[in-house]
Order: sequence, then C-alpha cells, then structure tokens
Amino acid sequence: MKTIVSVGLVLAASLASAGQAQAQVSTVQSLLDQMIAITSGQGYQRDVSTFGSQIIGALDDDGVVQIQVTLRAGTRYAIGGVCDSDCSDLDLSVTSGTTVVGSDVLSDDTPIVTFTAQNTGPYMVKITMATCSANPCSFGLMVFSK
Repeated sequence: MKTIVSVGLVLAASLASAGQAQAQVSTVQSLLDQMIAITSGQGYQRDVSTFGSQIIGALDDDGVVQIQVTLRAGTRYAIGGVCDSDCSDLDLSVTSGTTVVGSDVLSDDTPIVTFTAQNTGPYMVKITMATCSANPCSFGLMVFSK
C-alpha cells in the first residue's frame, strides 16, 4: 500500500519509548548534519524551498512512504537519506509522473539520488526502509540544489 504524506512529516508516534525516539532522532540529525557538510563540499546547498529544512520520520522493516516535492527545471538536485543505527539499508527513488529520474537501491543506509530536473513541478520521492532490525527505524531526508 502506498502512502503519500504531506511535507510536515514528523517522527511517528509509534516509537516504543520517548528515550528511544530521542536517541533515534539524535542519530538521524547527526547523520543529516554530516550529509550537509559532504554535499556543501560538492557545491550543493540545502534547498529549503522544497519542504523546509528536512524531514525526519520512522518506518518499519520494508515500509514505504512517498513524499511530494516541487522542483525547478534546469536545477541540479541531490536528494539524500539517512537512517538510525537499527537500519542497515534505506533506498530512495525519484519520479516525475511515471518516469524514474533517479534511484539509489544499493545495500547501504545513506542513499543519494542526483539529477537535473527537466520540468518544474511535482516529483515523488519514494523512501523504502529495506532493512530495519528493530521496528520502527528512523530516517531523515534532505534536498540539496546547485
């Protein structure tokens, strides 16, 4: 079942405890900060026009969520994801209509999809929690542009 979420996605309330939730969010935030440093070294900057600063959420093993973002034609994008220490594989794919414009389905926990938007308008970012050893696993997503 596909789920489309609004850009105000927050950490799911289903986490086992407040302490666990805080630890997972802290880990994800730290990894997002590292991603900012890496992408800025490649000439990208956070694209806050897409959905603000970042999205942090949680999914069970094999869970999927889709997030709609509005992108600008001719702009180079890097859409990156990270996940907490209970996750060992997070996948991303980006589509425009029925066309897949990029995906990262490698067996790792830091997927990044880079592409130049051909059209201005809505794109769907599909996040798949491919491997989570302790449900739910937290993830983070950021959009960068140059």
